[in-house]
Amino acid sequence: MKVDKFGVGSLVVGILLVLGILHFFFMEGGWSMPGLVAALVVTIQGGLILLGVFLVVIGLLLLWL
Repeated sequence: MKVDKFGVGSLVVGILLVLGILHFFFMEGGWSMPGLVAALVVTIQGGLILLGVFLVVIGLLLLWL
C-alpha cells in the first residue's frame, strides 16, 4: 500500500486544527466528558446551520436561473 505525503500531511493538519479549535473555543473548563459533549452539540448545530444556508442559496439560485 502506497502512503501519500499530501494525505498524511492533510491528516496531521486536520487533527491539529480540530484539537486546537476544541481546546481554545470549547474546553474552558478542561478536557472532560461534559465539555466534549457540549463541543459535539455545538459542532452539529453549526453544521445544520451551514446546511440550511447552502440549501437556501441553492434554492434562490435555482429560482433565479
